[in-house]
Amino acid sequence: MTNRPKLGDARARRSLWIPWTFVWGFVVVLAANAIMVFFAFDSFTGVSTDDAYRRGLGFNEQLAAKRKAAALGWHVAARLDGAAAERRLVLALHDKAGRPLSSADVRAEFRRPIERGLDFTVAFRPHGEGRYVAPVRAPRAGQWQVLFHIALGGDRITAARRFVLD
Repeated sequence: MTNRPKLGDARARRSLWIPWTFVWGFVVVLAANAIMVFFAFDSFTGVSTDDAYRRGLGFNEQLAAKRKAAALGWHVAARLDGAAAERRLVLALHDKAGRPLSSADVRAEFRRPIERGLDFTVAFRPHGEGRYVAPVRAPRAGQWQVLFHIALGGDRITAARRFVLD
């Protein structure tokens, strides 16, 4: 009599790898998740703004300022002109009736949405007919959030635009 395996035993041994495929599949998924969690905690501080509590307290004042700006009805149009070395930001400012507002104090605050420490501010010079011009020399190419702070008499508004500088 020979010690040959029975037909049922061979099938059983050949199919032992099937449960281990599931085990190794879960091991791979858990390892990938662990790597992602590590990089998530390592790269993001969790702070999206400095002093969030105090900024939150001023939220009602911000809403009131937006309502007042909407009631004024000022129209703000902005565009970038020129190449990188000679780039300038041109702003057109008109009142609700479409008349140019030529004696406003205008400045623009450039903020980098994805990087801290590169923000800068430019002041505009009036060029008549409600137009204002400011030279722009950004420290880095890319997308910038620009906040226009406009004051005329006792009225103040803030307008926001995004620009891509190259």
